[in-house]
Amino acid sequence: EVGIVLDEEDRIDLNPPRSFPGKLTAALFERARAFDFEPLRGLVVLPCELVERNGDTLRDIVLDLASRWGLGRDFTSWVAEANTFCNTLVDRIVPGTPGGADALQLESRLGYHDALLTVAEPYRLWAIEGDDAFARRFPLTGVDPGLVVTDNIEPFRDRKVRILNGTHTAMVPAAILAGLKTVSEAIQDPEFNRFIENVAIREIVPTLTSDPAAALRFGRDVLERFANPFIRHNLIDITFQQTSKLRVRVLPTLTAYTARFGSLPKSIVLGLAAFILYHHQSRGRDAIQVPKDDAAEMWERLWEGRSASDAEDVRAVVEAFAGAEAIWGLRLDSISGLVEALVADILAVQTLGIRAAVEHRSIAED
Repeated sequence: EVGIVLDEEDRIDLNPPRSFPGKLTAALFERARAFDFEPLRGLVVLPCELVERNGDTLRDIVLDLASRWGLGRDFTSWVAEANTFCNTLVDRIVPGTPGGADALQLESRLGYHDALLTVAEPYRLWAIEGDDAFARRFPLTGVDPGLVVTDNIEPFRDRKVRILNGTHTAMVPAAILAGLKTVSEAIQDPEFNRFIENVAIREIVPTLTSDPAAALRFGRDVLERFANPFIRHNLIDITFQQTSKLRVRVLPTLTAYTARFGSLPKSIVLGLAAFILYHHQSRGRDAIQVPKDDAAEMWERLWEGRSASDAEDVRAVVEAFAGAEAIWGLRLDSISGLVEALVADILAVQTLGIRAAVEHRSIAED
């Protein structure tokens, strides 16, 4: 999610430039010059970063860099007219390279050492935005049922980001507070299974109005994918840049749900409360681990000198959290009842414990 960004300090004479868009710009420039800016020598560019309209965004950055670097009008025209930058969406859970005994066992089954061995789930989707003409000339069309060429990838993106990524992001802080380590552990835990199902099926799916039946099928598939015992997806890894993930993956559901139903999505709210409390428990001698999050220090400072068991202290923290418009892109305290619900949930977790709070919420929604 951080690969397609404009590095204003990047330079073509670094040989190569340090950013991915910079490297691509330099490569395209060499190609354009080598073929004398021949229109038929353009490329199809298929970025795979989880960035909305990733192809459009990457093309705009390349054109921006070309202008900044003074590469000339012939080149910028060639980039814009001779090259196709496709918007794409990739969906597959890939925990990465196995290690230790797992790697040795897999190598024994394979019969050879593979330095690039990677573990992935069976499910795969690569949606590429393109018309029928593009589908006919794209050499991978029809090779695998997981590859889809479509004139609009937004429904695919909404389902993936809101249901799969949104459920991950909403449930992780609560699961970590409960001492769980992986997604499969969480989905196999009876209390958290109901909590996760409420988030995905009862709160996120109903807010996706484009093809509701497809959204429900995808939601059910997501729960099955989470339960895959062969995929060790560490919860702590999902919390990388958790604040920005909440903004992109969870807040759209929060606002859509309240607008449609006139009430709060209670399990998602509990997930937000756990996120706030998570940064209280990241402090002190017995602190839990918090991976990189550019906003983590700010959330931790909200708790300085305050107790998570004192109602007034909790309200002060929640009001500051909800009022951080620069972070969230909106004032969360403008959502009716949200501040009060967050305060109540934090105090409930402190009083009852996270498991009891999750179980109570699940029973209430049943």
